[in-house]
Parts: sequence; C-alpha cells; structure tokens
Amino acid sequence: ARLIAWRDRHAPGKPVWVTEFGWDCSTQPPKPGDEFARWQGNTDLQQAQWLVRSLLCFAKCDVDRAYIYFFNDNDEPKLHAAAGITRKFVPKPSYWALAQLQAVLGDYRFARVVQETRAGPYIYDFTAAKDPAHHVYAVWSATGQGRTAPTRIELPAQATWKLLPLALAKPSATAPAAHTGTGPLTLDAGESVTYVVWQTP
Repeated sequence: ARLIAWRDRHAPGKPVWVTEFGWDCSTQPPKPGDEFARWQGNTDLQQAQWLVRSLLCFAKCDVDRAYIYFFNDNDEPKLHAAAGITRKFVPKPSYWALAQLQAVLGDYRFARVVQETRAGPYIYDFTAAKDPAHHVYAVWSATGQGRTAPTRIELPAQATWKLLPLALAKPSATAPAAHTGTGPLTLDAGESVTYVVWQTP
C-alpha cells in the first residue's frame, strides 16, 4: 500500500508488479546439521489459503501483475525450495485452489470492499466484466488462529446465490452440490476463502 501511494505521488500511471511471492511447504523434516536444520515451513493448507488471499488483496490494491514463486518443487525442506504449487509435478492443494480462483473470478473484476477488519471477516466484491448484475463475494477471516465465526452476508432479497468453499483437491463427479438459496445468508468465515456467487434478476 505504501509503494502504491508513493507511485501515485511520484509516478502516476506506472504499473506495479509483485515479483515474487509464495510460501514453502515440504513433507520432509530438515536434516540435522544442514544449513537449513532450523528451517520451518508451512502446511499445504496454509500455502493454499495464503496464495489465494494474497491474490485477492493484490486485486484490491491496484497491482497490475503478481507472480507466484513457483510452479514445481522437489519437496526439499529448505528456503525457497518447497514453494511450488506442485510437488514432484503432483498438484498440491494450492494448485487446485488457484485453479478454482481462475475459474470463479477469471471474468470478474474487483469492485469494492464490503467489509474489512483485522478481527475479520474480509468481504470483497467482484463484479462480472460484462454484466454488473453478477457478483462474487470472496469471504474469509485472517485471524491466524484457525477460528471461524458466523458471518451475515447482506444480499438483496431477490438475489439468488450459491456457496463455493475453497477447493483443495481435484473436482470430483461425486462432490456434494454447492449450497444455494435466495436473499441474505449466514456462513462460517474462516481462514479459507468462501466464494458467494450471486446475482439479481
């Protein structure tokens, strides 16, 4: 945010790129005596949650490009050596979470912050580029404690909606159907993003 404010004052119109961002997660423990013996990684779930949430925040912050570091790793418990979204070319949960993000929001653009507090939840509104009656609310809480809290989502009474939880695995033909309904709803906001896909007549 400080960089963008500086850009606006001193170089208006110049694009802002983030190169690069990511989180290491390995299934292997560090080797005793190795230079990375005290290395501590993150879980596969945290990597998926944080990559998706970062991209949502970059969309809000007027960032033109953001590069995830990186595509594949060899499951090495070292700094910058376990940040792939695939592990030995097998997709991690982050791979599926990012694929879902692209599928759900690829044709949408950030519109506004509906709610944003440190205690949560975050609610960002994305609107379809070709039809402003179609929206996606990205909803999550960033407590870092794994807590969830019932969150009221105010929607027009005539709005129809469906809930899409964060995808952490390859879609399955036997997966349960998304929750659907009309008008306002309440959901449990947690560390993983939930997409509220809604539209008005």
